[in-house]
Amino acid sequence: MDARRSRLGIAALGLIASLVLPVYAQKGYYSDVRALVGRTQTDLRQALDLVRRNGKELQRIDFAQRHLSQFDRALSKRKWDKEKLDAAIDDLQNVIDHNTLEPEDRDRLTADLRDLRDLRRERSR
Repeated sequence: MDARRSRLGIAALGLIASLVLPVYAQKGYYSDVRALVGRTQTDLRQALDLVRRNGKELQRIDFAQRHLSQFDRALSKRKWDKEKLDAAIDDLQNVIDHNTLEPEDRDRLTADLRDLRDLRRERSR
């Protein structure tokens, strides 16, 4: 009787684990990627505070923000949107190359760009 209870207990524990673990894992789905997107958006907003309010500079930051947001929206639906990530990376490169930035902002955005490129490279393996 004790052996039967032990087997039932183990089976019940296995069933519970099979139901709970996927839900727990789902909660963190792409959480590290979404954190990187959020950090990049924060860094862009900070750079925006110091922009000379030039139309082209604002537009470049707006494009980068928009594509990052669209990429994040897809991630929230558990979809990897490579085209939006590529567009965000290109937009961020344009901000770094053409906008007037404080040195600290340029350094932060360059680090974000490197991390996004690393992410894309890791994902394409």
